[in-house]
Amino acid sequence: MRFRTAMAALVGVLAAGVAWLLAAPVDIDPETWTPGPNPWGTPPWVSNGELSRVTRLSLEGAVGPEDIEVLPDGSLMTGVEDGRVLLLRRGKLRTIADTGGRPLGITRGVDGAFWVADGERGLLRMTLGGQVEVAATEADGIPFGFTDDVDVTADGRVWFTDADHAWGPTRLKEAVLEGRPNGRLLVYDPATSEVSTVADGLHFANGVAVGPDGGYLLLTETLRHRVLKVWLRPDRLGQVEVVLDNLPGYPDNITHAGRGVFWVALFGPRTAFHDAAASSVLLRKVAARAPGMVLARIPRHPIAVAINHLGRVLHVLDDPDGGYAPLTSVTEREGKLYLGSLGEPDMGVATAPIRR
Repeated sequence: MRFRTAMAALVGVLAAGVAWLLAAPVDIDPETWTPGPNPWGTPPWVSNGELSRVTRLSLEGAVGPEDIEVLPDGSLMTGVEDGRVLLLRRGKLRTIADTGGRPLGITRGVDGAFWVADGERGLLRMTLGGQVEVAATEADGIPFGFTDDVDVTADGRVWFTDADHAWGPTRLKEAVLEGRPNGRLLVYDPATSEVSTVADGLHFANGVAVGPDGGYLLLTETLRHRVLKVWLRPDRLGQVEVVLDNLPGYPDNITHAGRGVFWVALFGPRTAFHDAAASSVLLRKVAARAPGMVLARIPRHPIAVAINHLGRVLHVLDDPDGGYAPLTSVTEREGKLYLGSLGEPDMGVATAPIRR
């Protein structure tokens, strides 16, 4: 009798839990779409384990070097989870500044100062002396929700992304599961302190990298698994083209390695569940109700992709064992690949492939 009572109670609890997962109110209003067939496993998207040999550079307790800026003297600068910007120079790590937010993308400006895309505070200007000032926090009356990555052109203008103006970095789960086109590409002119919208309606506008002639930039649209080219020339400013579609993972930052070659960091691979959830409001809402990132979690499988400006894939490097993951940035300098991550306590270094 006690056994039957206990089983009945258990069944009741499970039924209530399932009902809650299926029907409890959620904050998101998902937009669905149907991804193309996952190309992983077909050339050039074939696993090779080339990212399994990674040297780690300790951050001495800090976590999350999302983006890495390599300075002219070979020093490495990165922003971490606790709000600090760190500099590794000649083996010594020191704090440059504390932004008071979450520094993500970092790039060196034409005047030697640095531009920081801070997910919480907006677009910042920072000096090596540690001075931090807020340059911009909104565009066209819409506050930045998730300032993500940044690059500059030779004229000093600053190009940066607002990944999702409706959700901030502390609500990443909601931004991903809702999947609405809340992303923007923006430009800031230091001469006038004005911010303009270059392109909007993007599904999580993430990494941005200016091309070698400043006439275009490449931008990753994470939730559509693709890389876009956005023209910067005055006669074509803001025109958008898809240069690489249907990636086998979620593109994060993108960096220019010189001579028209770009590295795209895939945060992790797509899965059958994630592709199914992309076209299902029900699955997205269930994932939103589940605690943490249980159903939205991406497998630990870093993938680095080198492409040219036309979207031709030059190299694919990966580590199916997930040694250094998730992967958020790949920066090539002098035969080395410097790797960034949202979750790792170190910066990573791998050997760059010979250019073919």
